Amino acid sequence: MEASTVPTNETIVSAEDIHRDNLTAFRVGNKARFLLNRGLLALYETRLYLALEFPSIVKYADVNFGFSGSQTYESLRVADALRTLPRLTQAFQEGKTFWSAVREITKIAKPGTEETWINWAVGKTCRQITYEVQDALRNDRDLPRKRSGGIPNLGVTILFGVTLEEREIVERAFAKVAEEMKKRLGLEERPSLKDVLLYLAHLILETAPGGTPLGRTEREENPHHLVYRICQECDRAHLMTRDGDLEVPREHAERVADGQAEKVTITPEEEKDTGEAEAKERRIDRKTTKSLRKKAIHRDGVACKNCGAKLGLQVDHRKERAKGGRTKLRNLDTLCDLCRIRHNAIGVMR
Repeated sequence: MEASTVPTNETIVSAEDIHRDNLTAFRVGNKARFLLNRGLLALYETRLYLALEFPSIVKYADVNFGFSGSQTYESLRVADALRTLPRLTQAFQEGKTFWSAVREITKIAKPGTEETWINWAVGKTCRQITYEVQDALRNDRDLPRKRSGGIPNLGVTILFGVTLEEREIVERAFAKVAEEMKKRLGLEERPSLKDVLLYLAHLILETAPGGTPLGRTEREENPHHLVYRICQECDRAHLMTRDGDLEVPREHAERVADGQAEKVTITPEEEKDTGEAEAKERRIDRKTTKSLRKKAIHRDGVACKNCGAKLGLQVDHRKERAKGGRTKLRNLDTLCDLCRIRHNAIGVMR
């Protein structure tokens, strides 16, 4: 073993030594941050950044310190607030508190309350301080809560991104649950998205798995069906949405098809066939079969082609059979009960 790899007493430091060095560096960093913020404020108020050939204090801070616009204005706000908060300024420079705590406390503290906030913040995390200040501002309190057993129950915003395909799935699922909640709970108004999410969360937490998911069974007529379309010729897959056919990875559609999803196959020949070749053989064509009805409904996205309704769907001939219309996909439309009545009424008037 080389001599340089053998630890010696001189190279061994204790945890206390490291901690002491860290505290020293922390205090130095706080003092440097305080001086930098004060310097930025001086340049901002005197507009001397112009003498340095910068068009704004934001540009100056960006070029020299890598500050974003929000960081710059927050530094200016804190530096201005510390002018009237000497105890907080001292605590910050002495390393008794940290920048994030100072940033939050300056939003609420005044000369007469800063000592209370400083003492309360000792041993608190940044998140605890942030939540307490937010709650105080919301409730017009000047001081932190006494004998608080935890962070206040503030409102928060949950943000996450989804694809257009995922949005379609979530919206339809939430709409379906909202209808069920309204009936089951006897609600007068439709539940909000937040209500639906909390309802589902409680349902999952308060039930155990077993049998069908949440004891649910699928019904044939469902206003919340997701319809995927796979073209065997071009090898593309689409999800039918209110905005139009959405391109999705083929494996998404195939994964659904491999499950318990209902599968309907329509050949290119069926889509193109007008039935004109058979028209001479018989004047009135056959009635719509169950299989053909299912194909037409799925082709139209399990929705009325006229109004978009999802329930009470029927298949009707564009050109009536009595007038030579053929029972082919090209001549069939999916209509809800009301639109079908209107369509037939127009046909009678003609």
